[in-house]
Amino acid sequence: MKKFISISTIVVLLLATAMYYGSLNKTTSPPAPTPTPQPVVNTPVPVPQEAKPVTSLSSAGTLTLTSAISQGYMLKGQTNEMYATVDIKAIAHKSLKRPPLNVALVIDRSGSMGGDKIQYAKQAARRLVGMLDSQDRVAIVSYGSDVDVNFGSRPVNAMNREQMLNAIDRIEVSGGTNLSGGFERGLREVQSWNNSQAINRVLLMSDGNANIGVTYLPELRKMSSKALSGGVSLSTIGVGLDYNEDLMTAMANEGAGNYYFVDNATSIAQSFEQELKGLSSSVAKDSALVIKLAPGVSLGELYGFPYRQQGDSIMIPLDAFYSEQSKNVLLKLNVPADAVDSRQVMDVQLSYTDLVNKNATKQQNVALSSVVTTDQNKASTSIDRNVIARVQQVEVATSMNKAMDMYSEGNAQEAVQLMKRQQSKMRRARKKYDLKGSDFDRVDNEINTMNADMVQNAPSSASGRKMVKSKKARSNYIVFDSAKF
Repeated sequence: MKKFISISTIVVLLLATAMYYGSLNKTTSPPAPTPTPQPVVNTPVPVPQEAKPVTSLSSAGTLTLTSAISQGYMLKGQTNEMYATVDIKAIAHKSLKRPPLNVALVIDRSGSMGGDKIQYAKQAARRLVGMLDSQDRVAIVSYGSDVDVNFGSRPVNAMNREQMLNAIDRIEVSGGTNLSGGFERGLREVQSWNNSQAINRVLLMSDGNANIGVTYLPELRKMSSKALSGGVSLSTIGVGLDYNEDLMTAMANEGAGNYYFVDNATSIAQSFEQELKGLSSSVAKDSALVIKLAPGVSLGELYGFPYRQQGDSIMIPLDAFYSEQSKNVLLKLNVPADAVDSRQVMDVQLSYTDLVNKNATKQQNVALSSVVTTDQNKASTSIDRNVIARVQQVEVATSMNKAMDMYSEGNAQEAVQLMKRQQSKMRRARKKYDLKGSDFDRVDNEINTMNADMVQNAPSSASGRKMVKSKKARSNYIVFDSAKF
């Protein structure tokens, strides 16, 4: 009986314990999980970026294109006068294989070429033929009052070379100066064998004023320009002190060739050799610039280079480039500073046939922009010194050419004053923009010497006429190539 009571007591205690914990589980909730802290994210407020000008860019190739504008910042609310440079430089290149040449040599045999002139011209022509080879073609044309094809265009092989030399020896002086007729006939010879793989050029020599055929300068310029558009360029050589340097310069410029002033007949051969050396080391041909002005931008002036403009596009034919040759274009632009921060100024595209790389057609582009600002200091200090230096070079050259016209007309004192004003302007610019360089010192001295010569020598004297032609030639060289300054 006692054993039964003990077992019952244990059972009761177990049931009571179970009931207690059961009720406890029903009334007590498990603790809530601790929440995971969330990171605080601060959204950044965008900071407006200040517009930056693009005042100079380059694009490298067989020809390196570099363009720059004179101002990075323009004052808001006004039209700014801005200068732009476009520089093209050919690579240094030497190759055993050069492009073939298709050339017409046009020789003046008018009466004024008598004596030493025609003899030296013949020697120079013989030497040029001797420097060509069987891949080249040459035609020999001479002109006086009439025009002769002394030797039609043929390859310069051994048999033809001997015949060419004999044809040159038979040239005799006579008559007037039918320069246009000589040029047209030489052009026809080159065009008859126009070769897209070759350098096609007429080399025209004269020692006098064109007095037969086409004599009007604008018409002669058109003839050169038309020839170039047909793939044939023109170089001219002025011999002595009696030819029209303005005519010979303009024809060469329109023909995208070279102009040579030869004051001594013994130097004719040097001009022929220099021309042939350049043609033989050509690295590009059929080159041209297209400058696209941004909306609202207008062209004030383009110095030296012939060009065509259609709307906002300006096209400048440049033709061939020989090894390490440079051509430098300067433009004056009118650029309105409107409300837009970044102001596009111009896009520049250079196209050419790359003679170094299998006659591939190449294009290179750069685009320049300025920034509109209300900060007077920024506008006045963001100046490209290299562009300003080029402006001074071209202004000196332009004044030099104009002064020679004044001097030729008997206005020596006016010419001297013009050059003095230009000299003072150049000095002020050098000081203001801290333009360094011994070239400016040398040209400063050159102006002093030039002014003294204009006072001391009559324009009709031999020394006076020589100065006119040499300074006009120098002016032309500077405008087309900054390295000639």
